[in-house]
Amino acid sequence: MSMMGKNAIFTNIMDIDSAGIIDLYKERNMVKPCLRTINSMGIAFPIYHRT
Repeated sequence: MSMMGKNAIFTNIMDIDSAGIIDLYKERNMVKPCLRTINSMGIAFPIYHRT
């Protein structure tokens, strides 16, 4: 199924308007490449553990 260039964002955040939710989504996409770079340089990396 093609979304024809559209994105659907589902959230349970009720106290932010739609423009604010879109800004949060864009900020999340800016953070992911930064974390990937930090991980590849060996500066920091995720630690997986069971609780």
